[in-house]
Amino acid sequence: MAQENSHSEPTNKQSPLLYKVAIYSPVNQLFTYQSLQPIESGSRVVIPFGPRKLTGVIICEDDNRNHKFKLRNIMEVIDTKEPAFDSKQVQMAQWLSSYYGHPLGEVFKSMLPASIKKTKASYVAITNTGRKNILLAKIFSKKDIYTKATLLKHLQKQNLDLEELIKLKELQLTETSTSQNRTFSENSDKEDEKRFQHGTKELEVTPHPQQTLAIDSICDSLHKSEYQTFLLHGITGSGKTLVYIRCIQEMLAKNTDAQALVLVPEISLTPQMTSRFQSPFGDRVAIVHSAMTAKQRWEQLGRIKNGDASILIGPRSAVFSSFKNLKLVFVDEEHDSSYKQASGLRYNARDVAVYRCHQTKIPCVLGSATPSLETYENSLNSKYKLLEMTERPTGGSLPSHSFVKTESISYRVQSKLGSDQGDPPLLDPRILRDIQNNFEKGHQCIVIVNRRGFAYYLKNKNQDILQCPKCRISLTVHQYSTELRCHYCDYTTVTKNYENEGDLISVGYGSQRMEDFLTKKLPQLKIARLDSDTTSKKGVLEKTLTAFRNKEIHLLVGTQMLAKGHDFPNVTLVVLSDLEQMLNFADFRAGERTYQLISQASGRAGRGDSAGKVILQTSQSENEIIQNAVRGNYQDFATKEINLRKELGYPPFRRFTVMEFKSKNEKVLQEVCHKISQWVDKLYTQRIYEISQMEVLGPSTPTVDLLRGYHRQIISIFSSDMKFQRHFFDAFHARFTKLPTQVSFSIDVDAQSLL
Repeated sequence: MAQENSHSEPTNKQSPLLYKVAIYSPVNQLFTYQSLQPIESGSRVVIPFGPRKLTGVIICEDDNRNHKFKLRNIMEVIDTKEPAFDSKQVQMAQWLSSYYGHPLGEVFKSMLPASIKKTKASYVAITNTGRKNILLAKIFSKKDIYTKATLLKHLQKQNLDLEELIKLKELQLTETSTSQNRTFSENSDKEDEKRFQHGTKELEVTPHPQQTLAIDSICDSLHKSEYQTFLLHGITGSGKTLVYIRCIQEMLAKNTDAQALVLVPEISLTPQMTSRFQSPFGDRVAIVHSAMTAKQRWEQLGRIKNGDASILIGPRSAVFSSFKNLKLVFVDEEHDSSYKQASGLRYNARDVAVYRCHQTKIPCVLGSATPSLETYENSLNSKYKLLEMTERPTGGSLPSHSFVKTESISYRVQSKLGSDQGDPPLLDPRILRDIQNNFEKGHQCIVIVNRRGFAYYLKNKNQDILQCPKCRISLTVHQYSTELRCHYCDYTTVTKNYENEGDLISVGYGSQRMEDFLTKKLPQLKIARLDSDTTSKKGVLEKTLTAFRNKEIHLLVGTQMLAKGHDFPNVTLVVLSDLEQMLNFADFRAGERTYQLISQASGRAGRGDSAGKVILQTSQSENEIIQNAVRGNYQDFATKEINLRKELGYPPFRRFTVMEFKSKNEKVLQEVCHKISQWVDKLYTQRIYEISQMEVLGPSTPTVDLLRGYHRQIISIFSSDMKFQRHFFDAFHARFTKLPTQVSFSIDVDAQSLL
């Protein structure tokens, strides 16, 4: 219950305790408040902040008694049973705030599940006096307590007044915070505790020598209770998941109370990964993902916090979860960009996992067939220990590759809007024949394109591209040429609104158009599409994947999400189209992403008993990156790419951060950025920084200079050591303590894009 009364004005009889509080607000400092009651570090409290009431987190006691201003009282303690954050989580939050340059209070807010919201809930119970009231006794004959809203309905039917009954002490009103009322323990069924189930399928597989070596190395660190990060670099189909499972089995054999965290990059992988783990571990597996209800997430997290589950599987936010006895962490597909949060606290869950393991002195395993160059470089310089698996122990050999060399067809796919006349072929006839032959053999196929939607954009009679009114970016054509949508701000309109623009020409193609094309060309095949448009509808993702796994769907067409870690034994053909759109993208990671896509997509073919085949339709078949990808020559690709990055001063050899400034008032934004530019110049004039230590570029105009109605400017920072960037952030906050209210800014440490 709230402790409102216990935090009244202090008297002379008792000196108040002073606490430093991190507030749920974008401010880069702690504030001191006082309380008559002791409060544990990590507890959430309600405090007065100006005219508002805000939530904050107790960091520590404040020993300073000489404050210039009169201190205000903590109004309420939300976490009366136990702190929301334990000591290690408080320490991790402070590291996150320092490393990512994000306000500490906002970090704490990001670490809690989205379902935890502090709201008042009122409950009414009947007293012994009240039971003498016949009408009340009748209402409370089935239960002893009601929510206030429910009880009022019952009382109105009996013409009873709630306030009067409370005054007569026949009813007792209790107010509590729903976030505190719904505790973790209440959502776990301890009386029906599920026992560890020794599995079936995974235990029947004998690890091959490379798997055994990896398992032994990881378990050696596990049993020594020492920190070590491993890069498990295994080709697609080499059995990385079996390594994860065997390590957890050995962990539980030594300590039944131990727990493991398994991070996966995409929600699309969660059902498959859960199935693989539930075979040997049964109900000791807990799972969280964004498609679950708030209640479901609470129940699963509660099982982990209380120790009722041994394994937690989830996406990036699961890295913040509270464990009773965490001993082992796996980051599957560690290279995947989905681990990087794109807004707010822009953390990378992979890096947070490594920090958490270092903090707790436990092993961390980063698994990938195509490691990020940052991770691979860490293995080369012995910061991480490299474990390699180069064989497919079950499921045959690697797929063969072939090219259909064409000129880039993306921008040649142009047609009058709403007309099928002259609709160009998206796939070469030879590829269509291969798909048909594959189908006739009883096998399945995956077709991957670079973008979602129907077409890239529309041009009017003046050859102008139709743009989003809120963003300086083209509108993507959706819903088979009837809808236009901005993929940045989700602004949506219909093509009919542009009839006065003359004949509209659609340019390029996406997953919708490819689905339409394949349905017309191969009508005998059952075809389904998976991209972020279709999976936004609840249940579609799991239903579609299940149907495909059950061979009810012959061909899946979609975007890059189809290349990520799926295991479909009956898929023997994968088609990749128009790779140059990714390869030629203006970003220093374009080559790395292209290699990863080809390699990961190839890994979906031939995982069963039949040989796999991959067809690449591209105009750049001789490109060295593409050639290395089809040959599976990661080492050669990585060596050349790392040397190029080193020469240009890009990650992993320099840290890369983007500071973004935005405002709806372009003039005010330009004025602020001019002052920042002068300040940056002065830092170098005064030789506070050297170019060799840190290079600050900008403020400058990014490629997308108008986004969601906001004008944008960015500063790009490259530094040889993160300490220079932290010093820069501190100096910036000290110099620009208050930006105009019309201007906001954010910091993206280890940014994934120059856009």
